[in-house]
Amino acid sequence: MTAANQIAQNAQQAADDYVSYEYLTVTAAPDRNAVLADGYRAFGWELQDADSRTLRLRRARAIDNKTELVRLQRRFEAQSAQIANLDAAPARNGRIAALSLGLVGCAFLAGATFAYLASMIALMIILAVPGFACWIAAYPACRAVVAATGRRAAPTIERLYDLNDDVCRKAHALLR
Repeated sequence: MTAANQIAQNAQQAADDYVSYEYLTVTAAPDRNAVLADGYRAFGWELQDADSRTLRLRRARAIDNKTELVRLQRRFEAQSAQIANLDAAPARNGRIAALSLGLVGCAFLAGATFAYLASMIALMIILAVPGFACWIAAYPACRAVVAATGRRAAPTIERLYDLNDDVCRKAHALLR
């Protein structure tokens, strides 16, 4: 074998060994990182690096069924976003309820203050009682709304996790 043939053969072997990668960075809540890392693995992504809010992934560019994998991955991402939104809904709705009650209480107490300044003591008492009641009721209302919203969202979240599992199974089957 001549030196030129050996160089050409080594170059061909190096070209065959070369793998081009595509990269993806995903930002998520820290409690969702493990679920997302497992899910993205089904689409051929390898976890390169992770911190509390970011996953850095890579996969080979030359994979079979890439268009179908991308379509399934988009579905996975959309369903994962829905899950994250539904997970955040109870706290968000509870906070809105508590702040709304607190604001209504402030309005009543503002009216009570103006009634006091106008020397209308009876009106002041009538307005102050519901104002303080709204303030006191804000925390229990928040807890009740969080519990109710969480109970309503739980079946939908489970259904979305099942759908994501199906999507990941289909994607994994395409990679084989």
